Amino acid sequence: IPRLERYEEIAKDFIKREPDLEEDVECFLNAIKLVARDNGTLILTEEEEKQMRRGLEAFPKMFMSLWW
Repeated sequence: IPRLERYEEIAKDFIKREPDLEEDVECFLNAIKLVARDNGTLILTEEEEKQMRRGLEAFPKMFMSLWW
């Protein structure tokens, strides 16, 4: 999580990216934070579960775009 957060900080200032990619990265980061919360117990509200699923579904689309 810290590395992806740092990537986002740097990318916002130095990498020109499509808005969809920026949204996918934020969504994935949020999903990973939900998964990691409370040592991975996955006690989520309905809305959090939707956010988690959306973020995890975004990962394959954006994975190859995470390199400089």
